[in-house]
Amino acid sequence: MDEETVTFYRCKYCNLYSKSPGDSHSCCTRSGSADTEWSGTEYYLASDYQELSDEHEKELKLKKTEAFEIFPEAAKSSTISVILAAKEPSDEAVSYTLHTKQLASVSEYFKKLLQSPGKEKTDGVVTLSASSAHPVAFGYFVQFMYNKNYLLDTQHTAIAPVMHAMIYILADHLSAATLKTCSISKLKDALNDALNRPSDLTILGLVDVVYRRTGRKKEDSEPVLSKKRKLASVKSEVQEVGRDEKPSSMLFGLGKDKKDSELLYGLGIGFDADTAKPSPSTTDPLRSLVAQYTKGRWESLKNYAKCRSLLVEFPEFYADVI
Repeated sequence: MDEETVTFYRCKYCNLYSKSPGDSHSCCTRSGSADTEWSGTEYYLASDYQELSDEHEKELKLKKTEAFEIFPEAAKSSTISVILAAKEPSDEAVSYTLHTKQLASVSEYFKKLLQSPGKEKTDGVVTLSASSAHPVAFGYFVQFMYNKNYLLDTQHTAIAPVMHAMIYILADHLSAATLKTCSISKLKDALNDALNRPSDLTILGLVDVVYRRTGRKKEDSEPVLSKKRKLASVKSEVQEVGRDEKPSSMLFGLGKDKKDSELLYGLGIGFDADTAKPSPSTTDPLRSLVAQYTKGRWESLKNYAKCRSLLVEFPEFYADVI
């Protein structure tokens, strides 16, 4: 007997997936036209599902075994208070009491800190600045520390790419190599999830957080006048990008876009940036991944005012995608 199958159609021009070949979309210049071409891809549900289910079951058993091994050992070690400084005076600082052995096993930053005869070790308290440790991302760091894996809360799944990027950035700051590997793998999966395609606003939020929080800082000795000329040139060229701009009200969108924008706003990722500040150039694997993905969705993304403000604010983003 033939296995049950389902067919998804993929646009030959922008790789958008659809369940119906008659669907119109806005991701490529051929949108809605009679000659939009789709190529079908069949998925064998019965065998695929069973295979994935078996692999998932094996992974869960492995993680549970590792977790059971971790907790007894961790409980034997001393603890230290890790305080996440409040970003605003009105906010409350977040505090964790964590086992030193597990901290040192996951993070080289904490390992060196705990080995040094400094104030942090003496007092048993480490304070991380708001700029270096986002409280939501740090919560996932703690989850990973004790489970060797992390799962996003349901409220964050809609903006999964942004969350995985924030976790990667935190892992980089804390020199947590295994968490970096885990988070960038999850980010790639989220970006390539054809059935839960990230919204445009989620991708713009991803670009914002990645280019704002990554990159090697260095002294910029370029004369002020030269900076102004270069910035004026970039702003002039950006005016040509996406001339058919969506109204500003669409920056907060409708439906899924609106929900995603609210989630992003709650994480401190705004969509009202209109200032232009030159940023240092850098080579970063996370930026490379995000820039490459952004190119594939450029026809849609370039029409947002937020996209053009990012091009001006981060000249290296402009260089990566234009």
